[in-house]
Amino acid sequence: MDEAQLVELKRILGAAVLAIPGVTGLGVGLGELNVYLERDDPTVRGLVESEIRTKHENVKINFVVTGPFRAQ
Repeated sequence: MDEAQLVELKRILGAAVLAIPGVTGLGVGLGELNVYLERDDPTVRGLVESEIRTKHENVKINFVVTGPFRAQ
């Protein structure tokens, strides 16, 4: 999947993925979707994967644990 396709997939899935409790962000990089999480939680990972796979079965997903984001 090229970068333009990933950007479009991110646009399509963004609201649904970001609505999953524990997800802090969604990005594109190095041929994969980067999903940012507050903590490493298998349940959250499963929900994210299920949501993404409804639109594209073979996209690479990279989970990055960032901790919670706070406004400064």
